[in-house]
Amino acid sequence: MRDLHAFFDKDVFIKLACCNLWDEALGALGVTHPYRLSSATASGAKTALRRMAIDDALRAATGERLTMMARQVPVVPERWVAAAVTTELYNNMISHAGIDAGEAQIALVALYCECNKKLVTGDKRFVGAMARLFPGEFERLRPMILSFERCLLAVCEVKGYEAIKDRLSVAKGCDGALRLAIGEEGQASASSFKNALSSFSPL
Repeated sequence: MRDLHAFFDKDVFIKLACCNLWDEALGALGVTHPYRLSSATASGAKTALRRMAIDDALRAATGERLTMMARQVPVVPERWVAAAVTTELYNNMISHAGIDAGEAQIALVALYCECNKKLVTGDKRFVGAMARLFPGEFERLRPMILSFERCLLAVCEVKGYEAIKDRLSVAKGCDGALRLAIGEEGQASASSFKNALSSFSPL
């Protein structure tokens, strides 16, 4: 199997931890070399976790999973980040409100890294801003981009919806699209769940 490098933004990293589907997502996507942002840690996720509509027990469990994941998943190599942030394109990107520094860094690393790679982002504002403001670069990035929704759909295809339904239902408060797709009581069928998630994916 060919190596696949994947650069995860903080949003998807946290949400996969909340759903307890990190390992399953890597397997379903065929990722052999995952990378995270330096801020994707339990301490760095505190604000995001507070904002999620999840209970304290799940919030604590997610923090524990993030600690384990951060130990196992390397931060994007500094030399790759340094090469990205010294470009004029990076400075142009972060001058726009819809693009934050972390997203810009991993996008440019994915764009210029000479490897088989994916950019995994849950930031729809970023995707929209790139498509609108940097259409040339976006067209190059587009085949590499995977959304949170696409990660979950990939896991469903490999593991089966019923096998992960309970975990998704418990964690539905971590993401608006997930909550709508699975339903307030977790009542969605496999087909309706997949159709709904597909409709919410930005790509």
